[in-house]
Amino acid sequence: MRQYQRLWDPADHNPANCSGLCRKKNSHKAFPALVNAVFAMASLFGPHSPEQNSARATAYFNQTQKLDLLDIIDDEVGIELVQLLLLMGFYLQSTEKFSKCWNITGLAIRMAQNMGLQLSVQEAKTRGLLTSQPTQLECEMRLRVWYGCVLLDREISMSFGRPLMITNSSSDRLGLPHAIDDEYLSDKPGAEWGSQPPGQHSMLESYIQTIKLYDILGQVLDREEWRDGPAFSKVTPADLGSAPENVAANTQSMLDLDTLIMEWLDSLPEYLRYDPSPENDRRRDGAGDLTPANEIPPTDFSAQAKRLHARFHHVRVLILRPALEQLFGKQRRCQQSLHLPKPSRIKVAVVQDLMQSEIAAQCVVSADSLVRSLDSHIHSHSLTAWWYNIGYLHTAGSTLLMGQLCSFGGSTVRAESLAASWRLCLDCILRYTGVSSIANKSYHLLKDSAKRLLSDDNLSRQYGSLPGSANPQQNQVPDPASQNIGQPTPSVRDAVSLGMDYSAAGTDNQTLMGVLDTPATSSVAWEATGADIGNNLPQNLSSEAWTASDPTGSAYWPFVPFFSQLESLPSDFDLSALDT
Repeated sequence: MRQYQRLWDPADHNPANCSGLCRKKNSHKAFPALVNAVFAMASLFGPHSPEQNSARATAYFNQTQKLDLLDIIDDEVGIELVQLLLLMGFYLQSTEKFSKCWNITGLAIRMAQNMGLQLSVQEAKTRGLLTSQPTQLECEMRLRVWYGCVLLDREISMSFGRPLMITNSSSDRLGLPHAIDDEYLSDKPGAEWGSQPPGQHSMLESYIQTIKLYDILGQVLDREEWRDGPAFSKVTPADLGSAPENVAANTQSMLDLDTLIMEWLDSLPEYLRYDPSPENDRRRDGAGDLTPANEIPPTDFSAQAKRLHARFHHVRVLILRPALEQLFGKQRRCQQSLHLPKPSRIKVAVVQDLMQSEIAAQCVVSADSLVRSLDSHIHSHSLTAWWYNIGYLHTAGSTLLMGQLCSFGGSTVRAESLAASWRLCLDCILRYTGVSSIANKSYHLLKDSAKRLLSDDNLSRQYGSLPGSANPQQNQVPDPASQNIGQPTPSVRDAVSLGMDYSAAGTDNQTLMGVLDTPATSSVAWEATGADIGNNLPQNLSSEAWTASDPTGSAYWPFVPFFSQLESLPSDFDLSALDT
């Protein structure tokens, strides 16, 4: 705060002392840019239209960019420069300047590592990176800034499909920041360390919980199938006679990660738990803001809870998505194998298919929950970081589209609700097309993909019209409570390893073979015996979508949820050009 006040002092005013965080040689250069970066970020959340907010933010960010980074890194680098680069990286996510965002993030991480922020205080002192014992404030800022690097690295890698710079093991030696607000931290050397008053929630708790969640995300991004690309994109005719050898290992990995994320959800503090029920939303919206105009309103923990809720479902979709991809790939291979001699047809394991189908169904359920919660928040203007919402919606949309191309047997997924969620997702993305070229590309890519992959009859008869249709009746979204989707989500271990309670989920309590039987309305007739989940591909696939002569996986392209692919598309792209 003292540094900020100095910005408005006369030039001949004696400089005030500040904490050790701003004693570096270049602090007088970096701090004004840091303030402008804060203003740029804050402007994005202003009370005006997104276009007005963006214009104001751009003006502040242009001031930030006047700092000569090449000149300043020639001096002694302080933590405030890493903070500046992190703010620039987070801001650039909203501008869709992805290459610049990627490079700024990399520079921030390298500078942080050069300062030893990834090391404990004791290890940093041993290596000569710290010459004195830091204060409590300095210790906490080291942790907060380093984990800011970790979070941005995870977000950028997830969005762009690029490798992590910071592996999970890099932060294993560090503890987490403490849930103590700034005003209770001691900035005096040798003074007693402060603590958060009992019964007072810390604003840092949401940040700490995000770090824990993104630790799980880091494990997802580090999976072999994520690094190498989706397994289904590598399906070739030569693969039609063999089943994946690592299905069991992949399934175990998904179960382990799903257990971790469900444990994370269970451990959330009560005030950071989001209740998505309509009654709770109405109660929150009706409370209003009773804070006097001249006072700072109290921290809105409900907004933090909503963001954590969205992040939870998004990460869970990414955890379980390989099962959906494997189910889709297996059903496609089985369909193509009908053209092969009988001895070459794929043999499938019934129990393995049942497990894979249930995990894939849970992936679709999480995508549905993500879309419905985001739709509610968009209507109430409670989640204004639209660049995150677009990424979540694109991932959910591609998942829901793939879900419509799969047969789930006797699972809790219902075609009517799945189609309604798909239309709702497109409608949500459509709302952002005025402020985001990526949203515009995502919307047209997903919509055109559905037209190509689903038959015209099924698009109009079974799945209704897409957003923008002149028939409002077809765009009505069924109540999720009546559709067996969007309900409280069990863990995959509960649904698979421990056995799904089908009667509680709203389905018939069937025998194992009954569960494996797929309704005739969503399956195709097979020459092979058995109504096996691994063999069933729904009739709503367009006949031109799948051919054995398409080993490149170009037809699968829309399913991959990386923003980097959307960035490379021209504004007037033609989806049919992707096949050439």
